[in-house]
Amino acid sequence: MVEDRERLFGEVVGRVGAPDILVNNAAVTFLRPLDEFPDRRVRLMMEMHVLAPLHLTQMAIPAMRERGRGWVLNVTSVGGDLPGGPPFSDFDRAAGFGIYGTVKAALNRLTKSLAAELYHDGIAVNAAAPTNPVATPGAGTLDLAKTDTEDIELITQTAFMLCTGDPKSLTGRIAHTQAFLREVGWLT
Repeated sequence: MVEDRERLFGEVVGRVGAPDILVNNAAVTFLRPLDEFPDRRVRLMMEMHVLAPLHLTQMAIPAMRERGRGWVLNVTSVGGDLPGGPPFSDFDRAAGFGIYGTVKAALNRLTKSLAAELYHDGIAVNAAAPTNPVATPGAGTLDLAKTDTEDIELITQTAFMLCTGDPKSLTGRIAHTQAFLREVGWLT
């Protein structure tokens, strides 16, 4: 996987140059209770949600530093927030989101750490999380019929704002779409 990322990154840089903006949005999700979770799937989810974004960011940093600016956006999830309780909701007890929430929480912490370390380099690092699931083709395996969903425009607008904002004032954010867009006056 490391070699694949290095090859892909090298090809992109060779064709269009080093990125000003890096969006880490790859994901894989398996849902099952923690006591039944196969080790190989835990490792795959850690690789996709945490290690790959770190590695891709590490490859993008040198050119961003050289230019004195850059934006990194990690697409995360409200699943990375700690569940309330006890008592715990039926969802938290039975949905099988334990590993998914764990890797998204790790991605959120990685986002904050990178933002702190890269602040003086003019590189903003943020994460964006849809407040509600977005009914994309990739979410097709989830039963969204019983869930409030949100329009894809909310995550795209959040991403746009996080990737064009001033790195000195808009960095280190874990932006939940609806709250963030209300905060900036885009959504009422």
